[in-house]
Amino acid sequence: MPTGDDHTKVHVYGAVAPLTGQTHHHISPILGKGEFAYFLRHLLRYYGGKRLLVIHDGAEQHKGAPITTALKDAEGRLSLKRQPAYSPELNPQERIWKWMRRVVTHNHWFETLSEETQALRDFFCYLIGRKTQVRQLCGLKTPESLLALL
Repeated sequence: MPTGDDHTKVHVYGAVAPLTGQTHHHISPILGKGEFAYFLRHLLRYYGGKRLLVIHDGAEQHKGAPITTALKDAEGRLSLKRQPAYSPELNPQERIWKWMRRVVTHNHWFETLSEETQALRDFFCYLIGRKTQVRQLCGLKTPESLLALL
């Protein structure tokens, strides 16, 4: 998401728990494997001893040594599954990204990176109070397809 000041960008890592409507995000100036591994560790801390399934789009930053280390450190509590090509119904977070683009970035101009970052943070704060709406939006419509991934 470029800005008007010096065309720097900000990257957002996000996840949603479709059964509870809980959203998680990490905003970073860097798009990379280390940042994604950091985000995975955040999810593991937040959910304590629970097992987690993270469905991702297979982008380059979702694989590599930092991710392998995070998986090893999770001691079996974390599973990563790449979603099949063009299957957004299997990744509820895609619906959050669409909502975020529509509300925060579509046809909006940010003079500075800090303005854009604050708008993104405000959006995720807004979602905290909208868990029912998030849950409805992200409800898995095809659980059989999800189970097939496991």
